[in-house]
Amino acid sequence: MSTPYCPALTRVGDKFVCRITNSEVDPGLLPCLSDYATCPIYLRAKAAGPGAAPEVATEAPPSESSVGAPPAVAEAIEVAPLPPPSEVPERVEEDVLAQLETIERDLRRLDTYWAEYERATRDVLKRWDEAKESVLRRLSSIDHVIQSLAEERKEVDTWREVGLITEEYYDREVRELEERVAKLEEERRRLVEYLERLEQSAEAHRKRVVVASAGAEISRLKLSLAKLEQLFESGEIDEETYERVRSDIEEQIKRLQRFL
Repeated sequence: MSTPYCPALTRVGDKFVCRITNSEVDPGLLPCLSDYATCPIYLRAKAAGPGAAPEVATEAPPSESSVGAPPAVAEAIEVAPLPPPSEVPERVEEDVLAQLETIERDLRRLDTYWAEYERATRDVLKRWDEAKESVLRRLSSIDHVIQSLAEERKEVDTWREVGLITEEYYDREVRELEERVAKLEEERRRLVEYLERLEQSAEAHRKRVVVASAGAEISRLKLSLAKLEQLFESGEIDEETYERVRSDIEEQIKRLQRFL
C-alpha cells in the first residue's frame, strides 16, 4: 500500500525540512508522513491559493529488506513558491480579532438593551397591575348598577300594571332605563376586551422577565431553605416556624419552576 506524505516535506542531507516554514521538522513527531491534511501549517498554506498546497505525492511500495525500517521520504516535487508564512496568519489574526471585537461590542449592547427592557417591563407591569385592579372594581360597580336598574325596571312595570303611572310616563322611564343599561353594557364590553387583550400581552412579557431570572431566584431560595434547615437542627427556631417558612419557600420554588 502506498504511503502519502506532505508535498512540502523535503530532505536536506540527513535532515527533513518543511518548505512552508523553511525550518527543520521531525516527521516522526509531526503529521508529515500520513496525516498531513490535518497540519495547521499545511492548511493555512493551502488556503492561501492554488499552488500553495500541491497534490499528494506517494512512495513506491517498500521492498522486503525495508520492512520494519523507517519509511523513506522521496524528494518533494517542484511546486510554485509558497507565500511567506508570516503573511497569512497575520491577516487571518487581524480578521478574527476584528470579528471578535464586533461580537463583544454587540453582546454588550444586548446587555444594555436587556437591562432597559427588563426595567421597562417591570415598570409597565406594575402600572398594569394597578390599572387592572381599577378595571375590576369598575366592572363590579357596573354589574351592581345594571342589577339595580333591572330592579327599577321591574318596579316601573309594577306601577304601570296597578295604574299608578300613565303610559307616557312609563314609556319615558323605560326608555331612560334602557339607555342607561345600554351605555353601561357598552362600557363593560370595552373594558373586558381591554382586560383580556392587555392581560395576554402583559403575561407574555412577564414570562420573559421571570424566566430570565427564575434560575437565579430558585438557587437563592434553595440556599435559604438549606439555612432554614440548619437553624431548625440547631434549635434556633421552633418547629411551627420552621414548617411555615419551609412551606412558603417550597411554594415559591414550585411557582418559579413552572416558568422553566
